[in-house]
Amino acid sequence: MFGITETTESLYKIAEALNLPKERVDKVVQEELEAIKPQLEFYREKFEGMTCLCYVGAPRTWHWVMAMKDLGIDYVVACTTFGHEEDYEKINRNLKRAGIKGVIIIDAPNELELEEAIKTFQPDFMLTGLKERYLFRKYGVPTISSHSYEQGPYVAYRGFVNFARDIYKAVYHPIWKVLREGEKKFEPFKGGGNGGNMLRGKAESGNDKSKQDLPADWSDVGYLGRSQRNSFRSRLTRMLHIR
Repeated sequence: MFGITETTESLYKIAEALNLPKERVDKVVQEELEAIKPQLEFYREKFEGMTCLCYVGAPRTWHWVMAMKDLGIDYVVACTTFGHEEDYEKINRNLKRAGIKGVIIIDAPNELELEEAIKTFQPDFMLTGLKERYLFRKYGVPTISSHSYEQGPYVAYRGFVNFARDIYKAVYHPIWKVLREGEKKFEPFKGGGNGGNMLRGKAESGNDKSKQDLPADWSDVGYLGRSQRNSFRSRLTRMLHIR
């Protein structure tokens, strides 16, 4: 049971199966929600409008949907490597239930497809495993390990506050602000922007004869920066159906 919605629903289903009075569940739910109300409101305010990319085992991919919605966070991309047809049906069902539209679902994504997804949808953070998190952090995207709890447990109501806390610590860590502020330093070395203009100037002045025969916008065609090269490779991969 993860998240407020699914934990509450599960408790009522258990009570019904065991012929327990509904009033007993009402009391437990009320007590648990009151206990976490201040923390939950704090995190909801901090997460308002955020999005995430989820790339974990198939069951976790569909059962995190409502938990994220409970925090005001929407999926933009959902990925699994070993998901079955039933798992994808549950992902779609939970997305519809949460009122989330336009989510891209990728089966067994490769690194280029993941990078393209990050570039296109720009999630605020990623729910992922232990191995994949290093790749995403290189892209400047905070990650939360959904396979092994960071400082869990994450189950039920009070555990859900632990989960929200770990997301908050990852997303609001000062390292991301430092990295993003430092991006301007690298503009002269990128394929487009100032770097392209500087190199184009050399070609036009005759200082770089090897580039003189290229079109005026060659910095975006013949001199691809890292993100441009990877975007091109990703599209090529899709066209060739390479995995």
